[in-house]
Formats: sequence, C-alpha cells, structure tokens
Amino acid sequence: MSSNIDIKKKCKWFEQVFTAHKMSTSYCSYRCASLAYKKRVRQERIISYQKELSLKEQNEPIKDLEHREWLKRYGNLFVTSNNP
Repeated sequence: MSSNIDIKKKCKWFEQVFTAHKMSTSYCSYRCASLAYKKRVRQERIISYQKELSLKEQNEPIKDLEHREWLKRYGNLFVTSNNP
C-alpha cells in the first residue's frame, strides 16, 4: 500500500530536499541511508577502540612498576599477610 501524502524533507546525508511518503523517512535513498549507517557504525567502533586504548594506558604505569629494581628488591616488605 502506498502513501498518498507527500512531505518535503531534507536528506540528512546529501542535505537536498526530497519528497518523502512517511514521517519517519530521513534519507532520500537507500544509498544515503546505508552510507549514514556505515559512518555511524564506524564512529562507534572508533570510540570503543579509543576507550579500550585509554584503559590500557591507565594500566600501563602499574606494569611499569613491576620492572623497577627497587620494587623487586623491597616489594615483599609492602605485602601484608593475615597470618599471625
């Protein structure tokens, strides 16, 4: 069933005016919708990689401490035990 209404809208990808037949239509074509979707997924993936990288960077100073000579030599003094 086709819609009888014609709505002038602006494509979110090309920013051209087009005639939509539904209120929920945001893009003038399937190609524009696909390109916008791919860009959105790509940006989400980049953000998740950046978060993962920042978490790794936060944990690296702890790894750096393990390699210091004084910590190897005197690190057992800082360990506490519950044994009497």
